[in-house]
Amino acid sequence: MTFKRPRTPTAAGITFTEGQFVPVAFSVWDGFTRERGNRRGLTVWYHLYVEPAVTVSPTGSMLKTAGAVLILEILVIVLVRRRFGRGGAPSAASVRVQQSPSAS
Repeated sequence: MTFKRPRTPTAAGITFTEGQFVPVAFSVWDGFTRERGNRRGLTVWYHLYVEPAVTVSPTGSMLKTAGAVLILEILVIVLVRRRFGRGGAPSAASVRVQQSPSAS
């Protein structure tokens, strides 16, 4: 069985503070044994430890993103250099000059 409740209740009740032990006990009614009203089963007190919430460091995702951007930039630089050569303008091999038939 799973019980869920907020750590800080809106109404009266105990607050579950991270990193501390909280005493809890459970009361159970069993209809087959004619338990009604105040006649019920009661457990012993248990001490529940509320673990602190784990905060994920942003360093890992930042490094992955920076690496992906770096690889993408290097890829773009390589493709631009292959297309336009090292001077930035189209290379002579990629430019085709067509002569018009009237010029000959």
